[in-house]
Amino acid sequence: MVEEIQEDINNKKFDEAYIKAQSIVYTSGWSDELEEKWDNIRKEVIDRIIKAEKKETGKTTHKRETDGIIDEFFSLFD
Repeated sequence: MVEEIQEDINNKKFDEAYIKAQSIVYTSGWSDELEEKWDNIRKEVIDRIIKAEKKETGKTTHKRETDGIIDEFFSLFD
């Protein structure tokens, strides 16, 4: 999935990449550690999409995922 997303980023298909990135979730629910790992991967990929889109277009239509109010506050300065 991450390779497909990177291909979309390379082809400037940022909306498609973002939609695919949203599907990177751990759904089994029996391991908090694995869930955190997949959450971090999804957040990193979304950040990559946003940076590439900003570089290409000067703006982004997508939002970072945050871990709470502190992250939301600091995301205002991105």
